[in-house]
Amino acid sequence: DALGQRSKGIIQIIVAGSSDTLLKSNDYARAWVPTSDRHDDSWTAIDFNDKTWKRGRQGAGYERSSGYQSLISSALNFRTQIYNKTESLYLRYAFDVDDPATLGSLKLRMKYDDGFVAYLNGKKVASANAPSATQWDSGATTTHDDTLAVQYESFDISAHGDRLRAGKNVLAIHGLNGGVTSSDMLIVAELVS
Repeated sequence: DALGQRSKGIIQIIVAGSSDTLLKSNDYARAWVPTSDRHDDSWTAIDFNDKTWKRGRQGAGYERSSGYQSLISSALNFRTQIYNKTESLYLRYAFDVDDPATLGSLKLRMKYDDGFVAYLNGKKVASANAPSATQWDSGATTTHDDTLAVQYESFDISAHGDRLRAGKNVLAIHGLNGGVTSSDMLIVAELVS
């Protein structure tokens, strides 16, 4: 009935209003294809200088066939730098938090092909299809099916909420591809409280 429909609408509004997207899928990212280990000890830190890295609205990666074109920003298309050369891509997403104490649970939502390691303000908080120890030229341990890669997969990182600080924060993603001749690669991230 009409009252029931209105009640459902109110509940949906309350539920939707209870979450806060800290990092949106169309926010800006900085990205770089590593060619050595020169930044391996520092690139995930908040104060790392990434000003020379490419900047664009996410997602990032490349597509040699079809499927990911609409998800990859032209500024973060790394086909010529990655295909047949490497399996790694470094991404940094800066975002602001007013008061970390007011935030509840924390979820990292990822679209990825083929794997990743996520760092929040320098600390590893999530990974998928990643080797236990990653280096600048690491690749994914297995592939992630294209039909699954275009859907968000959620990772509960609430246990790492204490890493957030008032002001600037950085989510760093080490994107991992499954082979240097892979036909595609994709990384899209969202962070929701």
